[in-house]
Amino acid sequence: YTLEEKKIIFSKFALPKILRRMSLRKEECILTEEALDTVVELYSDTSGIRDLEQAAEHIAANALYQIEVDHVKSVTFDAEMVRNLLR
Repeated sequence: YTLEEKKIIFSKFALPKILRRMSLRKEECILTEEALDTVVELYSDTSGIRDLEQAAEHIAANALYQIEVDHVKSVTFDAEMVRNLLR
């Protein structure tokens, strides 16, 4: 997959699938454009999409944790947050 294809797969399929499974609304787990680019960049050397789904799980789980524990309404991930979370 190209980087652009991975970005589309992550944002349109992998992340929404994981959010549904965790009963999160898309408004509760937001990624900036730079955060999306960072996810794809971190997994640019992988050929499949399994790693993208795992990244989506980490991000969604972190959002769910912050919503439940810190009582925030939503979490917006920027590039730095994604880098720290996925390394």
